[in-house]
Amino acid sequence: MKDIYEFRKDMEKGEMLGENWKGGDGKFETLEEGGKVEEIEKILEEEIRPALMEHEGDAAVVSYENYILRIRLLGRCSGCPSARITTEEMIAGKIKQKLPEVKDVILVHEVNKELLDFARQILNHERIEGESEAGKK
Repeated sequence: MKDIYEFRKDMEKGEMLGENWKGGDGKFETLEEGGKVEEIEKILEEEIRPALMEHEGDAAVVSYENYILRIRLLGRCSGCPSARITTEEMIAGKIKQKLPEVKDVILVHEVNKELLDFARQILNHERIEGESEAGKK
């Protein structure tokens, strides 16, 4: 199992993202209001990411507009049954405590294209790459 620092390096290189989320270029769309994204990133880095990384997860800012922060959970935190609670209690709580002007923190759910394509293949009973004819009886 990777330690937190190895996991973070993989996240920074984009190795944990699969086929990326916005435009397939591996970059997350960020909209900035008055430099708040930098303040939000600092709070994420210092107070939230260490806890998420203990579970091989992370969080990324998707956008900040009209005092609404949209985030996406990454790694093992993405799709976790506790994601909503993590967002509401841990992330939103800390962000709003430090930046009271933030009205809401919304968790953005998306499934990457690669995973959706794989699921479609399974549902359509298509042959998966690497699967032998002998194993497909």
